[in-house]
Amino acid sequence: MDLHIDLYKEIAHLEMQLREIFTYIFYKEYPDTPFNVLSNYLVRQLKDIPNEEEFKNRMENEFFYLVFSDYISLEKPKEISNIKDISTLLESSDSFETFKEKITKRGITNERHQDFLASLKNNLDTIEKVRNSVAHNRTISERAFGHYEVAKNKLNESFKEFWENLSQDE
Repeated sequence: MDLHIDLYKEIAHLEMQLREIFTYIFYKEYPDTPFNVLSNYLVRQLKDIPNEEEFKNRMENEFFYLVFSDYISLEKPKEISNIKDISTLLESSDSFETFKEKITKRGITNERHQDFLASLKNNLDTIEKVRNSVAHNRTISERAFGHYEVAKNKLNESFKEFWENLSQDE
């Protein structure tokens, strides 16, 4: 049981680090809408998600309300598939060039950030398996635990590297 408590703390810490980096990335990409950035992504959003004022009061954002497996869905936005989405983009554009840019330059455009997001998948899948075992109080096999340790170390290294290379974002 102590192992599960320790793993819970470690995974919660990993998830907070993910939220911090995603908040940074998405704020850099969407500085005008820091509390409404996930509507363009294929993620499951909770029905009772707080409004902007509640987010501010709680010092949270949409990343606190993501299902763990959806972190890897943030690599690219969902396709524009209906006329309503196109109409909204058109109405909010003051020129054809602006409209074209809103359609073609969607999602995370910073290459370093794209690379970081793309690198997460395998490690997050591994972490999620152990996370689910911890959440449901199931036994974790030695093999799964070994993979978890490797994935945790890789994630921690990628988090450290991400923050050390902020100067590349300017």
